[in-house]
Amino acid sequence: ERALLQRMSVFAGGCTLEAAEEVCAGDAIHAADILDVLAALIDKSLVMVSERDEQVRYRMLETIREYAAEKLDASGREGEVRERYFGWVLAEAEATRLGIIASVNQKRHLDRCEREHDNIRSALRWSIRGRRNVNGGLLLAARLCHFWDMRSHASEGLEWLLAAQDAAKGQPPTLELASAMFSTGFLFSFAGNAAKALDQYEQSLEIGRDLGDLVTVATALDGKGDALIFLGRFDDAESCIREGIELRTTHGIGKEMNLVVLEFNLGLVAMERGDYAIARDRFEATLVRARDIGDDW
Repeated sequence: ERALLQRMSVFAGGCTLEAAEEVCAGDAIHAADILDVLAALIDKSLVMVSERDEQVRYRMLETIREYAAEKLDASGREGEVRERYFGWVLAEAEATRLGIIASVNQKRHLDRCEREHDNIRSALRWSIRGRRNVNGGLLLAARLCHFWDMRSHASEGLEWLLAAQDAAKGQPPTLELASAMFSTGFLFSFAGNAAKALDQYEQSLEIGRDLGDLVTVATALDGKGDALIFLGRFDDAESCIREGIELRTTHGIGKEMNLVVLEFNLGLVAMERGDYAIARDRFEATLVRARDIGDDW
């Protein structure tokens, strides 16, 4: 009971049974026994249980959690429990990202991420501000950009992403840094700051080229093309978009919808130039391709 209470102290916003089993199991604690141990802790009023939206969650009063955290630190096992906790948060963020991109039950994925927001913040503080896992923090922050945008947390998201980049200064560029820069550009773009977005996309693109990662290059080109359109640099935008199309087509990068969006962007470029006939043809071609792959959006 003492060991489980100590390990559960890493959860800043409470947790589900599944999360407790994933993070707290190990050594003398077996995942299959955690529910029974939780029941004993509830009987002793050390853990509280609540239910919301048909989900059962377990949490501690803050004073009890702080005491348990001190005991976890003294036990010498805080590091390994924190690593498992961080891995769990990272997996939750990735599940949310994939659910949003797939446009499948987006609200359910966003709601789940919202419920774990305090745990997300705790994991980000540990990895970035505590500099315990900077590359992991970069990746976590990058995976959350759609959630932060769609749930009106963009300002907070930008703070975390920029803090992660700052923590990474002085270390060799990584794909995690490139991903975080793309996500920073994404949030700057939706905040209406295309110039800052372009700078982030270009840095992400440079890292992708230097490391020879074609997926990173293609993704950064997508963002760069968007930013150039917003800045009115239509010739540069078209060049960038066409490079992205060629790269994705030649190497089979991404999904068909990525190419549909890029073709749509070429239509935007033509429209902004006043080439309305060309724009119409591109939009119509885009519409046909989108219907062919069943994407109503």
